[in-house]
Amino acid sequence: MKILTVPKRLLTLLFLSLLACAPAAFAQTHVVISQVYGGGGNASATWRYDFVELYNPTTAAIDLSSYTVQYAAATGSTWSKVQLSGSIQPGKYYLAQLCIGNTGTSNGVLLPTPDFTAPNTDTAATCVPALAAGSGKVALVSNTTSLSGTGGTVTGLAGTTCPTTNTGAIVDFVGYGSTVTCTESATSTLSRTADLSATKSAIRDAANDDSGDGSADFTVGTPNPRNSSNSTTPVATLAIASSSATPASIAPGDSTVLGVTVTPGSATTAVTATVDLTSVGGSATQALAAGTTANTYTYTLSSTGSLSAATYTLPVTITDNTSATATQNITLRVVVAGSTTPIATIQANRSTYVGTQVTFSGVITVVTNAGYYLQTASATPGSTGDEGIYVFSGSGKNPVGAVVGNNVTVTGTLVQYPLPTASHTPSLEVTTASLTVNSTGQTIPTAIVLPAGFPTATGDINQLRKYESMLVTLPSVTAVGGTDASLVEATETTTSTGQFYVVATGTPRPFREPGMDFRDFPSTTCPTFANCPAATNPTTAAGVARPANLTLYDDNPERLIIESSLGGGTAIDVVAGAVIANPVGVVDYTYSTDYPYGDPARIILTASNRPTVTPSSLTVTALPLPGANQFTVAAFNVERFFDTNAANDLYFNPVSGKTGNSSAVDVTSAAYARRLQKFSLAVRTVLNNPDIISVEEVENIQVLKDMAAQIDADTTTGTKPGYVAYGTDSTTTFTNDIGGISVGFLVKPSRTNVTKWEQVGTTTLVAAGTSALNDRPSQVLHATINRGTGLTPYPITVIVNHLRSLNSVNTAAVQSKKELQAEMLANLIQGYQTAGEHVIAVGDMNAFQFSDGYTDTMGTITGNVSPAGTAVMPGKAIVTPAAVDLITKLPAAQQQSYTEWGSAQVLDHAVVTADIAGSTTLSVGHINADFPVILYNDATTPAASSDHDPLLAYLALPTPVLSATLTGTAAFPSTLVGASSTGQAFTLTNTGEAAIAFTGAVATGDFSASNNCPTSLAVGATCAINVVFKPTVTGARTGTLTVTSSAAVAPVALTGAGASPADFSLTDSANSTTTALSVAAGSTATGTLKLTSLNGFTGAITLSCAAPASIAAAGGTTCTVTSPVTLAAAGTATATVSITTTARTSASGLGALPGSGMGRASLAMLLVVMAGGLFAVRRAGRNVRVGGLLMLLFVLAMGLGGCGDSKSNAGSSTGTPAGTYGYTVSATSGSLTHTETVNLTVQ
Repeated sequence: MKILTVPKRLLTLLFLSLLACAPAAFAQTHVVISQVYGGGGNASATWRYDFVELYNPTTAAIDLSSYTVQYAAATGSTWSKVQLSGSIQPGKYYLAQLCIGNTGTSNGVLLPTPDFTAPNTDTAATCVPALAAGSGKVALVSNTTSLSGTGGTVTGLAGTTCPTTNTGAIVDFVGYGSTVTCTESATSTLSRTADLSATKSAIRDAANDDSGDGSADFTVGTPNPRNSSNSTTPVATLAIASSSATPASIAPGDSTVLGVTVTPGSATTAVTATVDLTSVGGSATQALAAGTTANTYTYTLSSTGSLSAATYTLPVTITDNTSATATQNITLRVVVAGSTTPIATIQANRSTYVGTQVTFSGVITVVTNAGYYLQTASATPGSTGDEGIYVFSGSGKNPVGAVVGNNVTVTGTLVQYPLPTASHTPSLEVTTASLTVNSTGQTIPTAIVLPAGFPTATGDINQLRKYESMLVTLPSVTAVGGTDASLVEATETTTSTGQFYVVATGTPRPFREPGMDFRDFPSTTCPTFANCPAATNPTTAAGVARPANLTLYDDNPERLIIESSLGGGTAIDVVAGAVIANPVGVVDYTYSTDYPYGDPARIILTASNRPTVTPSSLTVTALPLPGANQFTVAAFNVERFFDTNAANDLYFNPVSGKTGNSSAVDVTSAAYARRLQKFSLAVRTVLNNPDIISVEEVENIQVLKDMAAQIDADTTTGTKPGYVAYGTDSTTTFTNDIGGISVGFLVKPSRTNVTKWEQVGTTTLVAAGTSALNDRPSQVLHATINRGTGLTPYPITVIVNHLRSLNSVNTAAVQSKKELQAEMLANLIQGYQTAGEHVIAVGDMNAFQFSDGYTDTMGTITGNVSPAGTAVMPGKAIVTPAAVDLITKLPAAQQQSYTEWGSAQVLDHAVVTADIAGSTTLSVGHINADFPVILYNDATTPAASSDHDPLLAYLALPTPVLSATLTGTAAFPSTLVGASSTGQAFTLTNTGEAAIAFTGAVATGDFSASNNCPTSLAVGATCAINVVFKPTVTGARTGTLTVTSSAAVAPVALTGAGASPADFSLTDSANSTTTALSVAAGSTATGTLKLTSLNGFTGAITLSCAAPASIAAAGGTTCTVTSPVTLAAAGTATATVSITTTARTSASGLGALPGSGMGRASLAMLLVVMAGGLFAVRRAGRNVRVGGLLMLLFVLAMGLGGCGDSKSNAGSSTGTPAGTYGYTVSATSGSLTHTETVNLTVQ
């Protein structure tokens, strides 16, 4: 659906006058206007700015600082101007960039670097001069004084609105377009160019000659702005630039001027020109005289009275001083007064008649506001066709006799429109025509009945060419889009144009197909889809190199346009799918240009034909409701949705780093209210209040807030959505689009929690740094979706986008920008995907779901790039794993969000990362692209609220993941067998997305578990499990802690070791528990005892020593031991035991002798031995003997004293008795006691 502020294309005259010659010399002495373009920034514009191009044909630089470019409207006399700067070098061009057509537009590409830029060039309201796209007057003036006045006679100018003051300062003058009323001319006759347009400029001839005649010097063609880096180089050899007869069609006896324009060679200094007039009774070498305009030569042919009606060929030859020659033929038609040429003859011999005056007759069948169609006056036209022709009068300029049913004779100039260079299906039309009414009220010819199913999808685009300008009827056609309308944006009101696209009923709906439109290649080398070989078409018509493996698109030749009101009837407004029975009208190709439209033939219905229309079954229908486990994300391009507030009409220019006023339209309150109501209806009744709505082409956050408020106000039952707006606020965040449109979000807070909103790429520039990469920077919403009480919200990342349009995609600058934008978005998706986020990127990507042959935008965004060699600007695989474009999951016949020129297509996309692609689906709300634009005025329906259909993605909320972790220390310290360890705590944590059911915790082996866990553990909650180790045996012990719950919890392996009690040992140094000591009575015996830590024993040990009872009774001994002794773990220590004995003594007589008989006997024997010993001492003295004898006697006396008594003597003995005694050393620590036996032998 196209919403237009002006008619889509003016049906205008392409050629008016032919060459008029005047005297001149070779050399040019002044700067010339070499090109004029006034369509900058308009719809479908090639370039964004108007421009005037100058050329310096002189041999010296010229200072332009005092020069002005001045402009007046086609029929106006008020001149606006701008003063130039700098200078222009010899042989060089100078490009003056003037005004943008519409403030803020991105239509058209930027000009090459201009040599001069007009002040306020980006603001249409204040920039001057603002050129008209089709017709106007441009003057190059050598001073700064404004031109003024009107109606005067100025040398070199012709017309009724030429200026009268400051005319001497006019350096060059161009009157362009069919309605201009002042032009350069050597005569008093206007010499206009054809109409210019958004895709056409007036371009001076290749030699940049100024003949003083506008139509001779300029042609209308594709704009080609050149700056000071461009120059011209003289051709190497002589050539003829053009030749003609003016007029080209005469009656016998009339005169005509034969003229030739020469392109001199690099060494040309003189030229002679001759024409062969033998075919018209003249000389074979008739000389042409030099004209007043450089490089022109003319001859007036007047001897034509005897000529018969025919077409004559007059060869012209030029020769220069180097003997170089060139030839060309001049065509002259002689028409006998009152004679006419059959229309069929004209149609069959186009190349002969184009550019000449023709006279023909026929019945007028259809009249439009700018012309009329004639057909041969026959009730049954020839089956071969070619019986119709179109006469162009100009808007509102039809002659009085142009009435349906009049039989008329018309004389005029035959031209082609569009030109063959601009269309594969150029049409014939007659201009500057005069009309004579022969009769009125004639029956119009019967319409040719075209076959059912015609035109076909397998045919070519010219299937109806032979019926050009003839009446035809089709049995039945089906609308493939809604009826178009024009728009007044300030009031947001539309008026139906009555135009809609159709196919023959039964033909499948046409869709835009992959590849480059074959019509982008020159019609001379690529005349049809089936005949467009790569070998002869290495580049497009725009000069773009053809990719090696390019797919060609056939332009959907099955399409037709129905013009229901252009021919005077009432507009028919249809919905796609409506069936129109037996429409009758003329076939017209004047609308069928190639790039960028690619429009088919149209059928202009007769005023009386009102065909039967069967309404379409398509109605506004609500999309399916999401399932219980789904949430929805919508993408809605709302088409230039502006508010009433001028204060927030701001944008950011990242080149300058400053904000400025945008060209946003401040609509009326009524218009704004109506648009809000339609949007509310679409959201509530079609999209079912999505959880998240991404909105494109919205002015700012205030409009988003008003949308949210309108939805709530219109929700009269149930819960109000309460949408929260996120977007550019025109205070701290801005759009980069000078047109004032932005993107944003509406988020339903009851379901969605926004964690972060951000705008990305606001300051990024194109590679040259001359403009923003992102006109409407993407915005990212990081959010979570509520899944219910006790459940963790589901995270989602949404990216809203509105990428660069397809306008001028055949230029390198646009291709590069679109690819860089796609790469930026792909890197965003990949970055978030790598971070584990679930991503959906939505919006108007301004790209098909496949490559258009120029770029592979969606291939780059998704990572599913097209094969090599299929696009001029190939895609780049960045996203891995590749994302999925959801609309490609729909059946092919449902892949549509937009309709352009009768072809259903996809511009809006929802791209999801691979992790969620399998569970995500998409629906399209067909409420806009298929409905008539007139419904834009109707606030009671959501239909035609925009030109894009909204998308609704259904994303599955996955079943909450149940998970938990069990953490704690699983290794227990060594514990005494039979003893219980200190409990060790384990923590059970719910790490999942929903509460888990807890059943129990069990420990196996020598371990036991207890817990405080509830039966239901909430998300993120924890509980404690206490585990105790009680070994039953020594050594390594193992067990397992197992938790039973609704979440899988990994068991924990428990470990510990059973240990003996801590103890110590008491031994002697030889590690024996018995030790022997020997001592003589009266002496002290000592021994060393060793204490050893066992099983980690530490502490103080008390030692004591106990004598045996036998020696305790006798007395005379003491036993001591070192005490206390401290042991370290695994350590040893010593203690000393000391036993002191007492020497033995007797109290009286021999009481000390043994009391027993055996003892005494032993003693007696001892004494005898001793006595013997004493006597044996030979050398001892007598005293010794006596002493020994006395001792013996003493002893004997002692023994005798006890004789006869078997008991001890009455006198007792003292000291430690001889013998062996067992002492006990005890070592005690707490409950532990160990002993060591010390056997003491007393001598």
